[in-house]
Amino acid sequence: MATKVDHASPGLFTILLSVVLGVSLGALLGVAHLISRPVEIVRAIPKEAVPGVRYSLEGTSGSSAGARWKVKVQRLGEKVPGDYTFTDAELNAWSGSTFQKAEPPKGETPRFALLTGVPNFRIDGSSLQIVTANDLLILGGLGKLVIEARGVFKKESDGWHYAPSELHLGGFPAHKVPVLASLLVQRLGVSSAVPAETNNVLARASSIGVSNGALVVKMP
Repeated sequence: MATKVDHASPGLFTILLSVVLGVSLGALLGVAHLISRPVEIVRAIPKEAVPGVRYSLEGTSGSSAGARWKVKVQRLGEKVPGDYTFTDAELNAWSGSTFQKAEPPKGETPRFALLTGVPNFRIDGSSLQIVTANDLLILGGLGKLVIEARGVFKKESDGWHYAPSELHLGGFPAHKVPVLASLLVQRLGVSSAVPAETNNVLARASSIGVSNGALVVKMP
């Protein structure tokens, strides 16, 4: 899905601009430099890291998950009570069958657009990491932007929501600017991009957390 910038719905670039216009030129250039810093998604950190490159570890490939995740997803959709555990391989198998990499919009090319990639999940200790490799359209040019979030699920009045404690835009640690991070989480967590079945689970679950290297969803 392409996230466009318009006056009715402030997008990624509108949010960034609203924040950085109030800082000095030096700070603005520093943020732009960090965002454009090369990011490589890897299975393991190389022994000889390339200076200036930020590395993001990806979760286990969904091809190794087998078919058990389909049964779990089906039972969740049928509202069967119980505890459901998902490894990162199972989450990535689900992601690969649910999401598609966004294509450039047809017709007039927008000045700015974020073309989102397929989410990759990785269990990291007690947290869930989500990484997307996205295409970035800027004034007719095409670039890359890796967005990486790491956090937990928190219960709110309307259900469970993913709450990142760390958020990187390329090499820029957006979580160090709390106001910006909050706006970006709201913008990037667009409800229309999440399947209705997933929203139903988030609304009904009694507990969602990470335990013993897996995401555990408890349904009443």
